[in-house]
Order: sequence, then C-alpha cells, then structure tokens
Amino acid sequence: MKKLLFSVLCLSLISNTPVDALAVTTQSPPLPDNPVKIVGYEKDDVGVVFVQLFNDSSTVINIDSWHIITKLKGSVVESMALHGWLKADGYMVIGDIEGADEAANFNEADEIVVQSDVYNEAIGLVAAVGRFELSKSSAGNYTKTSKFVPANPESVLLGGDSYAYPTNTPLRVVSVLANPAKCLPPATEAGCREFIKLKNISGEPVDMSRFRIRVGHANVAAGIANTFYRDEVLQPGQYMSVVQRDDGESLALPASSGGVWIEDEMGLKVYPETVYDYGDISDNKNKGNAWSLNEKTGKWQWSVPTLESENNFTLPLATEAVGVNNRTPCRSDQYRNPETGRCRLKTAKTAKKPCSIGQYRNPETGRCKSATSVASSLKPCAANQVRNPETNRCRATASLAKTYAPCPEGKERNPETNRCRTVVGSPPAAEFVPEAAKKTGDAFIGWWALGGVGMLALGRLGWEWRNEIRAAISKVPAFFTSNK
Repeated sequence: MKKLLFSVLCLSLISNTPVDALAVTTQSPPLPDNPVKIVGYEKDDVGVVFVQLFNDSSTVINIDSWHIITKLKGSVVESMALHGWLKADGYMVIGDIEGADEAANFNEADEIVVQSDVYNEAIGLVAAVGRFELSKSSAGNYTKTSKFVPANPESVLLGGDSYAYPTNTPLRVVSVLANPAKCLPPATEAGCREFIKLKNISGEPVDMSRFRIRVGHANVAAGIANTFYRDEVLQPGQYMSVVQRDDGESLALPASSGGVWIEDEMGLKVYPETVYDYGDISDNKNKGNAWSLNEKTGKWQWSVPTLESENNFTLPLATEAVGVNNRTPCRSDQYRNPETGRCRLKTAKTAKKPCSIGQYRNPETGRCKSATSVASSLKPCAANQVRNPETNRCRATASLAKTYAPCPEGKERNPETNRCRTVVGSPPAAEFVPEAAKKTGDAFIGWWALGGVGMLALGRLGWEWRNEIRAAISKVPAFFTSNK
C-alpha cells in the first residue's frame, strides 16, 4: 500500500494533478530497470548536500525529461528537473559538493527518487550524516545486490554537470591523403601513410577531446575504423594530423569516394561547416600526394604531404630526386615535371639532335647557330674555294669560271652562278651579206633615227640589268688579284 501511495505521488508530480483527484484502483506495474542510477550522496544534519547519478548503459541519454524527487516520510518535498545529456558510463553530480545547499532544497529528506516517464528508482537515506556510495561487484559493476556504504568524505567525486555539446567548432579539415606511396622501411615520410590534417582557425585554444573525427559516409555506424578521438589542445592557427586509429592501427581511408567531417565527442551534433566530400582521389599519378585545401584560393588541389605545417603546393624536383615521396624513377625517355610531379615524355626541346660542327645551340631559342670562333677547327676549303663567313661553308671563287667552256655566241656567264645566260638585246646574226649604204639625204636621216632607237634600247637594257652590271664591275679587281 505504501508503494502504491508512492507511485501516486510521483505521478501527481509529473502530471501536476492533485493526489486526491486520482482514482487508485490497481497497483502500478513494476517499472523496468533504470539506466540512470543514484550511486552516491552526502547528507548533513540539515539535509542532502548532493546526489551522484550514473548512466549504466552503453549510449548517451537525454535527461531533459528526468527529475530528482526528494521525499520526507513518503510525501514529496521537492522536484528538480534535469537538463542536458548523460554520457554512457558517465557520472553527474546534482547539488553543491562543498556543502552549501544551493542547487536544490533537499532539507529533511529521507528518500531520493530519480524518475522519468518510463523509469523510476528510489533509495532510502540512512539517519546518519556523511558521504555514502553504492558498492560495486568484484568485476567493478553496479548490481542489484549493491548497497550504500560509507565513503571517504575527502574522496574526489566523479562527474559534474550534465553534458552539453559545443554549439560550433573552429576545427577545419585541410588535407587528406588516402592513396599513400609504396615505401620501404623505415617509412618515415609523410607520403607513406594515410592521414587527415586539421587546423584551428580561431584565435583561442581548442580542446580536441570535445570533438571526434569521422570518415566515410553518414549511413555507416561509428566504429573503431571510421571514428577517431584526440586529447590534444590545439593552439590558434596550429595544424595536427590523425595518422592512427584509437587502437594504434594505421588509418584505412576510402580513396575512390568518401567524406570527412567533425562531430562532438558523443556524436550528437555534426558540424556542417566541416563536412567535405573529397570524391575520388585514387589517381595513381598522384600516389603519395595529399589532396589539400589551398587557403589562399579556397580550392582543393594536390600538394606535397605535410603533417603539422601549412599545405605545400610545390613539388620540387630536387626534393623528389632524393626520394622524399619514394616515387618510382622516370624512364630514360622521360623526365619529371617539377610542377605536377608526373613523368612526361622528353620532347624535341629536351632531347634535340646535336648541332653540326661549327655551330652551337642558342639557349634562348634552342636553335643551332654558327660559331665563328670554331671556324679555325674546320676542314680547310679547296684551293679554288673560299669559306662563307655566315654559314662556314666552302664555295667556289670567281676564278673557277675560267675552267668552264666558253658560252655560245649571244650568251654570257653569270658571275654569281657561273651559268651561261642569253644576253638581252644582242642582235641576231644576219642571213645576208651587208652592203654599203648609199650616202643620200634620206639615208642620213635614217641613220640618225636608227641611232636614237639604239640609244634608247641601250638605256633600257642598262636600267634593267643595272644590278648585274654593278655586281660584275665589283668583281673585276678580284679577277685580276686572283691571277697574280
């Protein structure tokens, strides 16, 4: 009957309905085992100083609908609503553990009840003052046979306030390496392992224990392979990388597709500003490189792997030559692009045909150019040849024309090509015997007209052949000099 009255009183408190207005006809069925247990309290000569709660389950519990109820001789003294979350295997302390009764008025209470809409657990307080705790089994668990026993009043209490997740996070994902290089031991280079790099973008230190890092997809339950916890304090602007799972094993990040994001430590809140879908980064050409955020441009691109410093977007050839990223050497007909780190075929600019003797390659144009300084090392020209100073080639001198057969009548030898060519304007041979002209007045006039026409023809020929005549005259001194 006493239990029935107790149940009615609790129901009255929750529903705000007077006890005498409830028709009690049957005894309430027993409630299931309470996952939130009272495991400790302290009492003085005035009342209860504090109550210690424990979440005896494997999941975090929202305690917004829970109450702590105190009773005196079966009557409700006070009810205090709880708020927040209680971690799995976590403790929570209600009241002032130093003795001042500020959080709740538990004066003269002789029974304490922790209650929700579903669960109900009550403990009776002993008359003596002091601190008491619920005993544990030899395995370190609370059982149905556990009893309250006196505790050391100087012992440190486990727990504090209820859990509340941070409203936001200053952590950001700035680099992911999911396709490491094949390295031989000791593999100490950053490109030899998979990692996730974070940065604190705020001006305040961040307690990493308040958050956890997730990879993969949201529809996959959190577990040891995709959920990682860290205890470091990350200073403003500082970088840190996750390179191992919590059990010490190496990360195994999905490279073909996936995402990475940050949650609060209990997984109650996902921070959308940290979610990044890195897509397919399994490109073998960038094996051992990291897919990273360029903070200057806001774009993601390939970078040199770094674990605790800012992202490096240069791939220096000298660094790769000593095996920092343990890349496979390029073939003999290839070279490594210093910007992309990829092996490329050598083009004409990198494997050109050697220049001829007497030439050198212009470093600006890449073309072969004559080197006059090496002319002395060339094979001497023949006796009837001279060397062209522009091309360093041997060519015939003007005296060579004397060895040619004479040109036919009406033709002349071109001094530049040594070929016979027709003399323009020369009259053809007459087919009759010329006779003496008669000295008449008409004949005299005819000769003057013929002379005028001839002068015009010669002037015309001189104008058209002015360049050839000038060239022939310029070679006359050389002709006489060569005969000496």
